[in-house]
Amino acid sequence: MHKLLYATVTAVALLTVPTSSAQSESVKVRLFAGTNPTGVTIIPESSPLTLLADRDHEPLASISPPDSVLIARGPIDLRTVAGSLQINLPELVVRSEPGGAFLVQVRDDAGRTTERRFSGQLHISTDAQSRRITILNEVDRETYVAAVVAKEYDLDDGEGARAMAIVARTFISRAAREGDGTASDGLAAQVFRGVDVITEASREAAESTRGLILTYDNAPIVAVYSASNGGHSASNADVWSGEPLPYLRARRDRYDRAASPHSNWSFEASVTDVHELLAPKFGTGVEKVTVGERSSDGRVGTVDIRTTDGGTEPMNGNEFRMLVSRKFGATSLRSTRFEMKRRGDNYEFKGSGFGHGVGLSQWGAHEMAKRGYNHQEILSHYYPGTELTAVESAGERPIPAFAENLRPATAEDREERSEPIATADGTLEPRLIGWTRAASEAPRAPRAKRNRPGW
Repeated sequence: MHKLLYATVTAVALLTVPTSSAQSESVKVRLFAGTNPTGVTIIPESSPLTLLADRDHEPLASISPPDSVLIARGPIDLRTVAGSLQINLPELVVRSEPGGAFLVQVRDDAGRTTERRFSGQLHISTDAQSRRITILNEVDRETYVAAVVAKEYDLDDGEGARAMAIVARTFISRAAREGDGTASDGLAAQVFRGVDVITEASREAAESTRGLILTYDNAPIVAVYSASNGGHSASNADVWSGEPLPYLRARRDRYDRAASPHSNWSFEASVTDVHELLAPKFGTGVEKVTVGERSSDGRVGTVDIRTTDGGTEPMNGNEFRMLVSRKFGATSLRSTRFEMKRRGDNYEFKGSGFGHGVGLSQWGAHEMAKRGYNHQEILSHYYPGTELTAVESAGERPIPAFAENLRPATAEDREERSEPIATADGTLEPRLIGWTRAASEAPRAPRAKRNRPGW
């Protein structure tokens, strides 16, 4: 989804994989997103691992502790060493026993090693031309949901965590039905860091909502979310291209405004740094940056870039936010609900919210839970018109790949959707957010260490 807002989990991680008498279906997750693995070590723990050439072949070997599986890029195939077995194959399946887990150590092309613990099975392959290693984890769905909730929602409440579990399950259920049927483990989707991050709270959230997803027209919804919408959610059509979805409309959100620590933030960057950041995109020098169009809820729709050759080019507001955030850090330009002014040699930004602002606000959900709302009511507030459905009961009709439409919305897109959007009380939200705005007087929840969800 994504977000920057995955949190550092401070609770003690469980030492066992969540199990249930009712085994759920598996989901497929591409691991170690954003890295270029050059080698993989897989270490069995309490139970042996089975190695297969692919899912349909007979086992090649069974590996038990203290042996391990060493995989490296060969000239063409994967070079695998496991005990006395040495083989070269284009792909390899490593399968654990039910309830078992294994340690995975990945070395990347920068010489770094990342270590995580997984369950289920791995499908490891290499591309003959790029020689890039791809690692796919086929994992129990509810184990995946518990792990995602632990990383994406570290706020201390039960009903908000249950709402987040349903959203996470909906996200992966939709991903399973579109494209190649997989989702990444990184910021472009939902943060999944294996089974060690699972807490008692996240496991309870997954188990108590087991198998439930949000549907619209009997299909899994586009279950996007962010840390904070700044007191007003955004329409999907104003952030990305595509038609407005009826359950992802802009609306005022008093719960987010009351609780979010991101209600009022500021950030400064030197004019030189901002111009140098933008210059490669436009192929020329940048002379000035100003806010262009805004959406009906006050978010920056476009930023006008005046170049040194005398032209002015519009840039999508969310694309600008992401570019600035990658350069200056996730807590720099946190959302597109901002004002921007030049003061001397610096650009000064003031705004509210954290993330794209579409769908569920995690801080808003937390506030609703504190006020006694249950997870059904939280989900109804953030995804109006949707229904809770057992995942097995959702329609099997093909779903258009929403990811293909995740290009930033253009000025032309917004002109086609120029109708003002009414708030819940029938009034229109002011077009511009104020340059100065008092912080909410409502008591705030303890600040969590978060830097993304569903960016």
